[in-house]
Amino acid sequence: EYFDYAVESVKIEEIDEYILKPVRKEVFLEAIDRTARKIEDQRLARKKVLQMEEQMQMVLPILEKNFIGTIGMAEDVQSDIREFCQLFSITDKYAYIMIVEFGSRSDEGIQNGIGSGIRGTKYYKEYCNLLKRLCSCIIGDIIRNRMVILVHGDFKEGSYEEKQRSISMALRLLQQAERFGNEASVSIGSIHPVLEVKSSYNEAMQASRHYMDYTEAVS
Repeated sequence: EYFDYAVESVKIEEIDEYILKPVRKEVFLEAIDRTARKIEDQRLARKKVLQMEEQMQMVLPILEKNFIGTIGMAEDVQSDIREFCQLFSITDKYAYIMIVEFGSRSDEGIQNGIGSGIRGTKYYKEYCNLLKRLCSCIIGDIIRNRMVILVHGDFKEGSYEEKQRSISMALRLLQQAERFGNEASVSIGSIHPVLEVKSSYNEAMQASRHYMDYTEAVS
């Protein structure tokens, strides 16, 4: 007389099978077989998800490099940036560009750029790991001797705190480069809306061309 309660409990508990007594052996075995197949299907589905996640982890660095490459290549890149932001689930409204250049600087510009870039490439993963710990960012490849980083976050244009934090990150990068036996310099663009981060890239490039060493001042 309480069968309706039994049916309702099955729905609530998400029970796969229920069998009414008395039960025949073949009915019982069929229920076990259906449940076993369902468990195996769930296991295969989880395995597929894990494989897809592993593949995505392999592809993400390539996509990051393409993202940075897009910013540096063309002038009208807002639609591309929007698509990349959707791909990386970037919801922050503001971002800026940091450019790391490997090599010693002189009045004539960067010296030993190619050799320093090769040494920088050797420790590329270490630089990426440091940056990922310090901030939310997209990191480009080291091309010749230059590495471009897009830093995004919940900050505002002209944020004093973020400016100080960017200087601190730059010093950490320089210290790491020194530990790896390499000289480097860092140029930083201003904070802009994410879709206008190309402007920050141009500013960082201009700062690189008119580089001045502020390391002693901010140490």
